[in-house]
Amino acid sequence: MRTFKYLSTVALSLASALWLGACGGGGDDAATAQAHAQARTEHPQALDIGANPALRIERAGHGMLFDAKQQPIAPDYKLIAQVQQAVLGEVLRATGGKYDDETMSLLGKANDLLANGKLAESDRLVLQGGMVWRQLSLAGEKLIDLYEWRLEAVNGHIQDVFKPGTFQIDKRVVELLQVMKYLDAEWRYPWRRSYAQRCRDKGVPVPPDFALSGTAWTHRGALSHNILTNTPGATADVWSWSDPLRRGVCVALPRSGGLAGIICQSAKTGAACFWDNIDATTTARVDWQTQTLHIADLQNGASLAENCTGCHRGNNVFLISPDDSTWAKLLRPLPGTVGSTLTTKVDSSSDMRGGRPRYSPVTTFVGRPGWENVYNASTSCTGCHESPPSLPFPPPMPPACASLPGGCNP
Repeated sequence: MRTFKYLSTVALSLASALWLGACGGGGDDAATAQAHAQARTEHPQALDIGANPALRIERAGHGMLFDAKQQPIAPDYKLIAQVQQAVLGEVLRATGGKYDDETMSLLGKANDLLANGKLAESDRLVLQGGMVWRQLSLAGEKLIDLYEWRLEAVNGHIQDVFKPGTFQIDKRVVELLQVMKYLDAEWRYPWRRSYAQRCRDKGVPVPPDFALSGTAWTHRGALSHNILTNTPGATADVWSWSDPLRRGVCVALPRSGGLAGIICQSAKTGAACFWDNIDATTTARVDWQTQTLHIADLQNGASLAENCTGCHRGNNVFLISPDDSTWAKLLRPLPGTVGSTLTTKVDSSSDMRGGRPRYSPVTTFVGRPGWENVYNASTSCTGCHESPPSLPFPPPMPPACASLPGGCNP
C-alpha cells in the first residue's frame, strides 16, 4: 500500500488545510498558502465550509436536493465543491490516504492533469469528483453508504452550473475517469451517455449509428423542396429507420454544408429526441459523407447549444413538405416499403393542447429552459396544422400547400 501525500496547487482550489493534514502532509506552507490564495480568488465561497455540507442533504430525487426539513438545496458551485471536500476529508481520516498501487497511480495522473493540463474550472470539478469517488469506494461500507449517494447527487449537477446546454468535458478528463471506472455507471455522465436511455424510457426508438453504407438506415431519396434553406442548389436527403418493437420513426437529414440532423419520435408517447453531427467531446462537426455518426458520441437534446424547438413544433416533431415525393415515401408508403411500426404520427401524448396529441422534446433529466413545443392556436389551416414558428427566411411549403387559399405559409 502507498500513502496519498500530495494534492496539486490547482486541486487545492477545492480544498482546505484539512485535506493536507489528513493526507499526512502535502508540500510546504508556502505552497499551501498559495493554493488557498488562488482558491479564494477564483471561488472564495468554496473554502467557507462550516458544518459538514454533505450531511445537509437528506434526500435527492427528480433532479433536486432536500434538507431534513424537506427544503430544497440549491446545487450550485459552492455546494458541489464543499460536498466533494467534506467527503474527501472523511475518507482521508478513515484511510490515512493509503491505497493500492493502481489507485495511487491514477490519483497521481489526475493531480498532474489538474496541475499542468490547463483545465477549465468545469473540467477540474468533474475530475475532482471522480477522484473523491475512487477514494471513497475504498473507504469501507459504512462511509460508502453514508456518502456515495450524496456525492453522486451533487456531481450530477455540475453540468447545470457551467453553461447548461453547451457543457462539454475535456477528452483527457473523460479518458482518465473511464480508467478509474467512474464512468462505468451511466448516470455519472448525464451530459452525454444517458441521453439515449432517457429516450428509451420515454418510448422513443433510439437509432443505430448512421453512415451512407453498411448500417440499418434506408435512403428514401433527395428532397425536391428543401424547406431548411433558401440557398440555391442546397441539397438534403431523407433517410429513415424504424424499431420493430417501438411504433414511431427515426429520420436523418444529411445535407449540403456538412450538416446532418437525426430526430426520432415515439408514436405511443409523443416524445422526440434530437442528435446533430457534432462530436460531444471535441464539439467538432463529424463529416457524414466520409465517417460514421456514432449516436453515443454526438451532441443531443441534452447538450446542443442550438435550440431545436425553435423550429420543430406542432403535432409531430418533423418539418415536412407533405406533397414532396420523397416525404411521401414515409407519409404514404407503398405496401412493403417500410416496416410495420414506422409512422410520423403521434397517437397519444400528455400534451393535448388544441385537441390533438402533440410531441414533447426529450432533453436533460430536469428539462432545459426554452426547449418547449410552444403551442400556437392561430392558423389559417386549422384542419391539419398549427401555425409554424417564425423562421429567418421564411420558407414556403410548396407546391400544393402554397396553392391553397392563404398559402398555409408563415
